[in-house]
Amino acid sequence: MNTIFEETVSKISNQARILVVDDNLSTCITLKKILHQKGHLTYLAGSGAEAIQHLKMTQFDMAILDLILPDMSGIDVLDQIMMIQPELVVIMATGHASVESAIKAVKKNVIAYITKPIDMDNLLRLIQNNLQKQVLQREKEIAERALRESEIRFRVLAEKSPQGIAILKNDKIIYSNGTIADILGYEIEQILQLPSEGMWNFIHPKDREQLLHLYSDHQSNISINPRAEFRIVRSDGTIRFIEAFATLVESEGEDAIQIMIIDRTNEKKAEEIKIQYQKEIEIYNSLIRHDLGNDLQLIISELEFLQLSMNDITEDSAMSLQSAIAGVDRMYDLVTSLKKPADEIENRILFLLRELINQFQKSNPELTIAVNSKEEAESLSVRGSCLLPMVFTNLFTNTAKHCGVNANINITVSRVNDNVVVDIVDDGPGVSPIILDKLFTRGVSTTGGGLGLYLSKRLLNAIDGSIEYIFEKQQGAHFRVVLQLSQE
Repeated sequence: MNTIFEETVSKISNQARILVVDDNLSTCITLKKILHQKGHLTYLAGSGAEAIQHLKMTQFDMAILDLILPDMSGIDVLDQIMMIQPELVVIMATGHASVESAIKAVKKNVIAYITKPIDMDNLLRLIQNNLQKQVLQREKEIAERALRESEIRFRVLAEKSPQGIAILKNDKIIYSNGTIADILGYEIEQILQLPSEGMWNFIHPKDREQLLHLYSDHQSNISINPRAEFRIVRSDGTIRFIEAFATLVESEGEDAIQIMIIDRTNEKKAEEIKIQYQKEIEIYNSLIRHDLGNDLQLIISELEFLQLSMNDITEDSAMSLQSAIAGVDRMYDLVTSLKKPADEIENRILFLLRELINQFQKSNPELTIAVNSKEEAESLSVRGSCLLPMVFTNLFTNTAKHCGVNANINITVSRVNDNVVVDIVDDGPGVSPIILDKLFTRGVSTTGGGLGLYLSKRLLNAIDGSIEYIFEKQQGAHFRVVLQLSQE
């Protein structure tokens, strides 16, 4: 099946419609015979009125018009042609050449002005050359129309696409759909007004070099994997995880790159939560055995004390009962901690610490815990975990065990680059240098056995955090917990 363009070209080149307007019958017959031999359809008119009638009924590709006609001048016929078929090209012919008539004819976009007797070879060359120009012109018009229609279809599909679509040319974004704007947090107009290379400001600094290299390869037409994963920084400072696919395209006759962007942030977070939960579950059984064992020992001891003092409920007895209840509460929190949905996990570090301190001091009222931080730390959030509170509670418990009555803990919270640093310092005897190298090893603790610090380290590693002991000559233990700053 022929395309519209092929059919149009065939029609023009093999069978053009030509109108011959001349009051000389011999000239008309001669022209019709010659043009017919060349494969063209020829219509004859012996007067201006007859020519106008043909023009109203038939669409022509060319007209050969005598300047002098019996009822009107060829210039008058030209005026009618301009109104009826303004795109029609005309060759003006006459046996009465004059400078004035030639000037008038040329002004009306006549392509050639020939004199009689007509040089047929010259006329055929004029006709053939002009028909070829028409073919090229119509080819251009069809191509431009097809391009416009293609662009319209592309824009309609792109605007409805759930994926972000952009076109880059000469390091500048020349097209962006609404999804791109939503992902970046900007208006489309703001994106399109960015200067050359301004698009790189959206890319996370740690991923920028990788993307620059990939973009450079595309511009060099190097055959590479067109897929990339990277992070972008939205207008509000939040980070999104992106998967992008690049394709070389042509835009207005120049090379360009079409980018399709998919926001993978929710999937990425879900995958991180899944991996984190898997790591947490691995240590959950050990954690339960360790912490529940300690709490059960506490409950047993307190209950034994209550048994001895049943006949005289003193203030100490009441405090022991309170400690037992707090221990049971803590056991319950530990058992149910993994049941919390991800969106209910507290990740505001100061809020979390204060909540833990308040809860811990119910069972350890003799312990004083103070939190020191700058005002900016109030807004700091960390990568949360349902087991993170156990790390701090374990450190508080160690202090309560080894520092004696009226012990003090000072906690300092600060931000260092993309991390939140929590320093926990007590005024107890500190950790013996003998076990420092193995302090976080399984089976080793400040008392020579246990899993508390070992599990704490494993838990923090699971959420890309860390814990270390800061050795200082003066008395007191100093633990430093480093947590990843939340990007949300």
